[in-house]
Amino acid sequence: MQISFNIKKWAFVAISVLLLFFAEMVDEFKFGVTYLILYLLIWFFVFFEDLKPILESVTKIKVAGIEAELKRKTELFEKEVVKVSEKEMLATPSTFSAIDPEIIEEVKAAKQIRDIEQEVEEVMHYSSQDPFAALLVLSQKIEFRLRLMLELYGYKGKLGSLSMAALIGQIEDKGVLLPDGIRTLRDFASIRNIVVHGESSTVLNKAVVMSFIDSGIKVLRMVDNYLP
Repeated sequence: MQISFNIKKWAFVAISVLLLFFAEMVDEFKFGVTYLILYLLIWFFVFFEDLKPILESVTKIKVAGIEAELKRKTELFEKEVVKVSEKEMLATPSTFSAIDPEIIEEVKAAKQIRDIEQEVEEVMHYSSQDPFAALLVLSQKIEFRLRLMLELYGYKGKLGSLSMAALIGQIEDKGVLLPDGIRTLRDFASIRNIVVHGESSTVLNKAVVMSFIDSGIKVLRMVDNYLP
């Protein structure tokens, strides 16, 4: 049975009076920080149902702010991707003439198994059902190609254990891509983290996420083009 607001109010008043009476009667009792916290907790639980609309409104305002910032970053990222896609971002010759032919063939074989058009189709399939899951799948596909890129340029460590940020850092250290290409990859990783790991990620507008996925697919194609 739902307790009315007045009953909850008077219950809270009664508890407050008893607490103050106890503090007056017992000399050793001090109404310190601990009891103040207890007092506030009682207040919160008694009036929780009445506070819910206020808390929900605060959450909506907060999410709206995050969405506005995410939309702004996504729009800037879209322009950045278009700009970068129109230029050659490889800092080293695209002929791969200085690379071991065996490594080139291994990378070609791995790339062929995961055909870019099938990869894009898979991301789009996920996006129609769950844009957040689609973004994770897209990230994995970009990371796969970044690992191939590092393998191509002689990275000797364990690639499977590297995060996207670490992969980008290694690619930058090896001078594989020009600064604009590195910045685009980092911006993708940054916005991806906001969408996937942000505190309001579960309630973000899916249209904003879908817009970012469209730009992310262009990044996927861009990275794929950098491989032999």
